[in-house]
Amino acid sequence: MKSTPHGLPKAALLLFVTFILFLASPIIGNCQYFQLPGTFLYSLNTRHNQVFDISPDGKIAIGLTDDPVSFHPAFLTTFDPIMSTEFDHKSFGFGPIDVRMAQVGNKLRAVVLTSEGGPCKIYLFDVSPTGQLTQIAATQLTTSITSGQSNVVLSGNGALGFVAVHSGVNFFGELVSFSLTDGTIIKRFSLNDVPGTIALNEGPNRRVLGFRIGNSLKIVNVLDATQPVETASIALVPNGEVSGILGEAMTFSSDGRFVFFAGQDFTFAAIKLDTQQIVGTIPGDFRFFRIESFEDNQHRLLAVLSGRGGTGGTPALVLIDATNPNALTVLNSIEPTEFSRAAFGFSHDGARLYVADETRLVAFNLPAFTTAWEQTVPGSSQTPHQLRVYGAADEILGAWNISPGTNFAALIGAFPASPPNVSLSESTTVSENGGSASFTVSLSAPTNHRVKVNFSTIDGTALAGLDYTNSAGTITLEPGVTSGSFTIPIINDQLDEPDETLTVKITPNLGIVTRAQSTLTILDDDPPPTLTINDVSGIEGTFGNDLFFEVTLSAVSAKTVTVEYATVANSASEDDFVPLKGTLTFLPGQIRNTVVVSIFPDELSESDETFTVNLSNPNDAIITDGQGVGTIIDDDAPLLATETASQRAIALDAMLLREPFLLTNPNYLGTDKRARISLFTLNLILTPGLVVTAEAVDSQQVVHQLPVESVQNVPNFLAIVPEEPFLTQIVLKLPEDIVGAGDLQVSIKAHDKTSNRVLISIKP
Repeated sequence: MKSTPHGLPKAALLLFVTFILFLASPIIGNCQYFQLPGTFLYSLNTRHNQVFDISPDGKIAIGLTDDPVSFHPAFLTTFDPIMSTEFDHKSFGFGPIDVRMAQVGNKLRAVVLTSEGGPCKIYLFDVSPTGQLTQIAATQLTTSITSGQSNVVLSGNGALGFVAVHSGVNFFGELVSFSLTDGTIIKRFSLNDVPGTIALNEGPNRRVLGFRIGNSLKIVNVLDATQPVETASIALVPNGEVSGILGEAMTFSSDGRFVFFAGQDFTFAAIKLDTQQIVGTIPGDFRFFRIESFEDNQHRLLAVLSGRGGTGGTPALVLIDATNPNALTVLNSIEPTEFSRAAFGFSHDGARLYVADETRLVAFNLPAFTTAWEQTVPGSSQTPHQLRVYGAADEILGAWNISPGTNFAALIGAFPASPPNVSLSESTTVSENGGSASFTVSLSAPTNHRVKVNFSTIDGTALAGLDYTNSAGTITLEPGVTSGSFTIPIINDQLDEPDETLTVKITPNLGIVTRAQSTLTILDDDPPPTLTINDVSGIEGTFGNDLFFEVTLSAVSAKTVTVEYATVANSASEDDFVPLKGTLTFLPGQIRNTVVVSIFPDELSESDETFTVNLSNPNDAIITDGQGVGTIIDDDAPLLATETASQRAIALDAMLLREPFLLTNPNYLGTDKRARISLFTLNLILTPGLVVTAEAVDSQQVVHQLPVESVQNVPNFLAIVPEEPFLTQIVLKLPEDIVGAGDLQVSIKAHDKTSNRVLISIKP
């Protein structure tokens, strides 16, 4: 099978990146995830090239992106891989492709491969101990206008670098070796094609490169870079795949005796180099394209990723025991679709596999693939590009190209091998007058990473601005610090209200959250309001009336207040008003309520009468005046009985004789023979202490006060209608100053009301 040249014509590449330029814009990273200037869009075209590298001591990282301003140039940034602090940056060249770093003696060197629109270049930089970049060389590798190249590999021990590029002649390529001292080209070695991926293996008296040309895996001895020698060519077994862009990868055993090859167009191959034979493979419908290895003195593990090609393939991440390459054993596999573009790496002891997929960074315990922890990748349309596990403590650095909306950004994530648990302190209470409530964020163990914890509040029954001050912020726990605190200010009001709650929430940039939120309860300290009811009076009226009793709270309450009420008869009986009982409800914020009592009309002349409305059984209030007195003001005057259709009184003297009446009555049994006249009424209600007076107006309009000698109800009177319950007899004495004959206009006054005037006739 003939491999396809890796690259695009210069014109097509320019068109592509010009379109992407309109989409590129920086964002701010989410704490432990941080953004490098620019994007990884150029490097995404070469799946197995690197976008970052880390110094052997783990103190300096370099990241390669597109220039954040003009896009096409390469942009190289040095930074602290744990704390994300930037040290330096440089913009140069055109079309960033790959970046590598190697320790050359006491010098740290960085190499950047750029496409330059076709004629590739390598840029050689010195990296100082403080991360400062100094360009040493910019070496053009080819004059071809076809953008085609492999990744770069570096030999720090040999102070050498290697890269395969397009020669510009048909589809032929060249393996170019160059100096890490000054960037000069050491040797060009002709190839029949341009390999997409090259791998380097070094050991005592050994430096070899591996790459695929056509259907064969080539091994080239470059111990002497000036004299490369092809030492092996192993035929690979095609798997029938004819399309797809998954790519390929390979890795050597640490002793250089075996090479493991994973390519989308071939079956997996474990190759023994001294016999140049494939000694092991992995059966199944796989399209393997990415491989990582772990090896110690006892065993060798491989993690191999399969994707879906154009004609087949099962997406899977497969764990293989390759201790004996002649008998490869599949230990386990997982098949989540989000791993189709994953990057991954083993822990230093092989007990875990760290995987960067499209939405998260996951730590899997091996061989079971159980999740130890995971961290979500911010943004959207995430594309994992690279993951590196480095150092004795298994520090993790990952790279994603993300799209937070309509833009793209280069995102780096830095994590410890075992992030600490992050916990918010337990739910708590605070008095309303307590001023503030404090919460603590705790880590289960110290870490050498900076942990930033965002905190925020969420309204419950407690409302921001009314019950507490809305609080949001960030606690920064510097390396080694395991706890920090923040406060929520409490607003003290004068409102009686239920105890209220809000939610306090944390979101850390790093760590396993064991308690993400807690409840804060604000204990109300305000006394309940008091309840009072007023006294009400009202005229009885011709058609009845309503008395409105106002029940009042002394202050607004946030609680629903209830109180029971009931009418109680006093001098007014339940015949005088409508008896009531019930419950008043005050909704939060309401301070007034009303009890309406209807009173019945009658025609009785009587004293003002009273009843009460009593309050009882309050809820969330205290009664201080719980009795309202209702006074029914009588408006009926006494009505003296008269003859039908006449003003003449129905009257009798002491001898039970009708008018005209003599001024003196010799037959009166008393010593005083002055005439006594009895008048009658049917609507006068006698009450203890009732005062009744009478007067008469003679024909000369002279007013005479008539002594009232007796007011009493006639016994055994049979009432016919309720409005006339009693027959009352009023005995009047004619005074001495009345001497003339004629009609007298007589009226009485009772209950402070004057009766009608009736006529009685007097004769001498």
